[in-house]
Amino acid sequence: MNLQQLKYVIAVAEAKSITKAAGQLYISQPSLSNAIKDLEAETGIIIFVRSRTGVTLTKDGMEFLGYARQVLQQMELLEDKYITVQPGKTRFGVSTQHYTFTENAFVELVQRFGQERYEFYFNEAGTHQILEDVKNRISDIGIIYLSNENETVLRKMLEEYGLEFVSLFSAKPHVFLQRNHPLAGKQKIRLAELVPYPRLNFVQGSYESSYYAEELFSTVPADKEIRINDRGAIVNFMLGLNAYTISSGIFPKYLHGDNIVAVPLDEPERMEIGYIFPERQPLSELGAVYIRELMKYAGAVYILYLAVHIAVSRPAESQEGKSASFAKGFLLQFVNVKIYMFGITALTGFVVSYNSALTALLFFEAVIATIGMIATGTWIAGGLLIQKFYLKHYRVINIVLALTLLECVYSILR
Repeated sequence: MNLQQLKYVIAVAEAKSITKAAGQLYISQPSLSNAIKDLEAETGIIIFVRSRTGVTLTKDGMEFLGYARQVLQQMELLEDKYITVQPGKTRFGVSTQHYTFTENAFVELVQRFGQERYEFYFNEAGTHQILEDVKNRISDIGIIYLSNENETVLRKMLEEYGLEFVSLFSAKPHVFLQRNHPLAGKQKIRLAELVPYPRLNFVQGSYESSYYAEELFSTVPADKEIRINDRGAIVNFMLGLNAYTISSGIFPKYLHGDNIVAVPLDEPERMEIGYIFPERQPLSELGAVYIRELMKYAGAVYILYLAVHIAVSRPAESQEGKSASFAKGFLLQFVNVKIYMFGITALTGFVVSYNSALTALLFFEAVIATIGMIATGTWIAGGLLIQKFYLKHYRVINIVLALTLLECVYSILR
C-alpha cells in the first residue's frame, strides 16, 4: 500500500467512475483499475462495487476512504512543516439543507480558524447529496431533518451508509407565504386550507422522492405544484402566485424579506433538525466548534422569531360556549393531586404529631379548606386584574417582551 493508491481511491470515490477518475488523474483506465484491484487484494476487502453505471463504495470501502483521507491530510501536514515550511492547511466541510443558521455558523468558524492556508467546503444541497457527501468523507458533517414522514426511510439509509444522526433541536412546521396572502392573518393553518394555492418544493435532482424532500407533507398530493432549484426565485413565486412552502419556524435562507410571513401549521408533525457524521469516527475539533456555533445561531434565530411573533400578536378572542362552568371547575378539584398532597402534608406534619383526636382533625381540615378557598379566590382575582390590564395595554406589553428577547439575541451573538 502506498500514498498513490490512496489518492486513486479518493479520486474514484469522488468521480464515482474509474474512467472519469483516470481522465482526471491523466493515467489509463486499465492502470487505475489494476491499482485499485491490487489494493483490494492487499487489504483483503472490497472497496468498490463495479457496475455499468459506475462504482459505489462498499461499507468497508466507506471506512477505508475515511482513513485514506486522514492519512493524506496528515502527509500534507508533514510536507508543509518539514519540506515546504508552510503553515498547515485547515480543512473542514459541511453539507446542509437550506437553513440560514448553518451558513452563519460556518462563517463564524472560518473567521475563527481560517489561517493563512485553509480549505473549507460548504455545500447547500438536496438530502440524498448530503448523505453521499458525508458517506464519501467529502463533508465532515451533514445537516438534515427527520420527521414522522421520512424518518423510517432516512434512518434505514443512514444505517446502510454507516452514518449516525444526532438531534440538535425540534421545530414546529410553519407555512411561509406572502404578507397579503388570504391566509396570512390566521393564527394557524390546516393543510386543507392550502389546497387552492400552489405548493413550492425544492428540486432534489435524480432523487425526486417525498422522503428526500426538504418540505414537510410532500407525500400529500397537490393539484398545483412548482418545483424549483433557485432560492432567489421562491420569493417571487410567493409574491406573484400566492404560492406557499412548508418549513421549520427557523427561517430558511431563501425567505428573507418583510413581505414573507410564517404561520404555524396546525398538523401533528415535527421537524427534528440534527447533524450526521460517520459512525466510529469522533467529531474533530472543528466539528465540535461548528456544532456549538450552530446551536448559538439556531437559538438566536428562533428567539428572534419569537420576538417578532410576540410583537405582532393580539389577544385571542373569547369563544362562546367554550368557557368552563363552575360545576366543571368544582369537579376538577377532586382530581387535583396538589390539593391532596397539601392536605396530607399539613395534617401529618403539623397536626397529627400533636393531636390525633377526630374533632381536632375535622377542625384543622376545615381550616385548611378555608385557606385553600381564600388562596384560590386570590389567584382568580389577581388573574382577572392582570388579564384586564393586559387587554388594555397589550401592545405596549408585547413590545416590551419582544425588546427583552431582542436583547437576549444581542447577548448571544455579540
